[in-house]
Amino acid sequence: ADSSVSQGPQYRNETCCEKLHRCFWTTAAPIRYVLGIALEGFSIMLVASIMIHVIDQGVNSPCGYSCGFALNNPKISQYDPIGWILTNAANYFPIDYIFFTGIIFWIFWCTIYGITNIGVRFLCFKLFNLRAGETMHNGLLMVIGFLLLMLTSFNYLMYAFASQYMTFGDQGTNCVIGSCDDVSGSCKPNCNGTEIYYLLSGIMIGMPIFGLVYFAFSIVFVLVFFMSLVYNLYRKPNKGQRLLVDDDNDLEAIFKQ
Repeated sequence: ADSSVSQGPQYRNETCCEKLHRCFWTTAAPIRYVLGIALEGFSIMLVASIMIHVIDQGVNSPCGYSCGFALNNPKISQYDPIGWILTNAANYFPIDYIFFTGIIFWIFWCTIYGITNIGVRFLCFKLFNLRAGETMHNGLLMVIGFLLLMLTSFNYLMYAFASQYMTFGDQGTNCVIGSCDDVSGSCKPNCNGTEIYYLLSGIMIGMPIFGLVYFAFSIVFVLVFFMSLVYNLYRKPNKGQRLLVDDDNDLEAIFKQ
């Protein structure tokens, strides 16, 4: 029997490079699994850091809603894993910068991957699909606008990941912003805050509604992440189908008219 027939019709017209790529991709499956588990653990660590920061805001914010849940002395957040790694890595410059850049790259890559798979949507209605060489120009412009807004939110997102590091930088964990009122002399030394800390604190204190919105949506994000994680761990994968991608192009056809 012809070997190309036994392999399936989808492999009949493959070039030599495509065959080598498929062979390499199949052979590297154990490495891909290990790498995928490691990256999933890294994502869980990032979301756990956000959860710790949200709890710290709700419990230890000195003024609550009136200042947008701002923190001048993180207590619980100083033990979050991402902040701990960055704070200790700051002693070995530029390791903290490399790790910081890796976090930004990973979040941005996940954002791009999610938009590519889900497409441009309004609530549950799909507006545009993103396909190589077939994406409509107005859909591409909307995606670029979304990405710009998401990049702007990375400033606050990094503060939620590592509030101690973003507040004090390489000054360590034994720091506080403000004067020492403890007569026993056991309070922490006063340290200088970073520029990003003063910027975000100014926004949250000056316009506390933004701090409340960030606080509420951070809680929603953490809950949705863990519910989605549990759901995807127990759901049966559908082979040959992509998540949240269908062939319903009615709305896209309307925009093409």
